[in-house]
This record gives sequence, C-alpha cells and structure tokens, in this order.
Amino acid sequence: MIMDCAEGFRSITTPRFQIGFIKAIDLSEIMAFVQGLQTEGIESSRGLSKKVKIDRSDYIVKQYFHGGAISFLKGRYFFSNPLANEVKMLDYLRKRGLNVPEIGAYIILRYRLYSRYFLLLRVVDNSVQIGDLLPDNPRLIKEIINTVKTLHDSYVYHGDLNISNMLFDGIKFYLLDLGQSRFSDQKKHFRADIFRFVRSLDKNLGNKINLVTKLRIFRYYFGAGYNLRKIMLSYKLHSFPHKLLWSIIGRQ
Repeated sequence: MIMDCAEGFRSITTPRFQIGFIKAIDLSEIMAFVQGLQTEGIESSRGLSKKVKIDRSDYIVKQYFHGGAISFLKGRYFFSNPLANEVKMLDYLRKRGLNVPEIGAYIILRYRLYSRYFLLLRVVDNSVQIGDLLPDNPRLIKEIINTVKTLHDSYVYHGDLNISNMLFDGIKFYLLDLGQSRFSDQKKHFRADIFRFVRSLDKNLGNKINLVTKLRIFRYYFGAGYNLRKIMLSYKLHSFPHKLLWSIIGRQ
C-alpha cells in the first residue's frame, strides 16, 4: 500500500474499507468519519471536494468514484487509479521541495462492483486561487511560471494545469489536483501543460488576459532563445478546438 510505510502514518484494512492516516489524527475521529461516509456519504461525483473538520483541523475531502468490473479489480488492490497516483505524486513533489497540500488520510470504501476513494488534504490557510490575483501582476506571473518550471524540472507532467489548481497563501504557491499527473521527460508534455494553463486564463478570465500577458508567460517559461511568434502560433493551433467547443456549448 502506498502510504503504509510512510513516516507518521497508520493504516487499517478490512474487507469493507482501507484507510491510511497521519498519527496526528485520533483513531476514533477518523473511524467516525469513515462510518459517516458509509452511512451518509457525499454525492458520488468524480472529483467532488468538500471541506470538513477532523480532530480540530480543516481538511478538503476529495472523492474519486470508480465503477464497473475492471475499475473494481484495479481499485481493489489500490493500483492504477487517480487516488494512488495523486498520493504518490504528492509525496514525491514534497520531497523535491515543491509546495503541495499535506495528506491527512486516504480512504477506500469497497462495494460489490465498485469502490469509492477519498483523499483528505489539509487546508492551505489564508490561500486564494491565483485567478483572483491575475492578470495585472508581472511579479506573481513570473513566480507562478517558476513553480511550473520546477514541476517540469522534476520530470512531472501535471496533465490538468489550470488556474483552479494553484493556490497562493501570500508567500508560496501550491500545486493541486495531481491525480492525472505522471512522470515524463517529453518536452511536448510540458508544452501541453503550459498551453493548458494559458488556455485556462482565456477560458476563466476572458478579456482580462491580453496578448502582452500571454507573451510574458511564454517568455518566462521558454526563455529568450525561443521564437515567441512561433510559440504563439502553436498555442493558437492548440487552443482552437477547445475554444470552438466553448463557443458551441456557450462557455465563451
């Protein structure tokens, strides 16, 4: 099990559930929370997040839902699922010096033909999503891109990099939602990450993000040796299908 041997963690496994949790959380508290999930649960939506208080600390509960026989066989042994991947990446990136949320616990509830996975992450105090700070802040933009470059220098491709998946607490930037991330040394993956990030600015901030801001982001990321005109053209080709879809479904 991914966290069973991690320093400061305890684990419990039964035919109905498997949990791993930090020693700072009282056993009775985590068991009461698991019982509540079993009897009441939260909406079975993939990726749903909910804020809870356990043992006087605030946590975000992130849920992953896996149904069907194949997913059941995968999830039964905690392999090949976003929860396992996110736990692995959070541990790896923390050791590499990146700022990521602290893991409080993971929980797997097993049913006949499906499993429900939960990850408890400690709330980052006094933090805001970076979309609330952009676009008119070149210093913060550079720090954000430095965080992304550190991620890629650690050979990790995020896979869902957007302004909703980064927090700022006034001092440090935090990376979130690493369930789709994976190890890579391919420049095309890293380029897709940064393009997806800029696309999220277009999608969520619209006209507040101008060409100068986009060029600044690309210059910070790619460096002076790259042709920004070609990069901008690549970005437009990359983002065109998505923008077309947004216009069709009325998102922009």
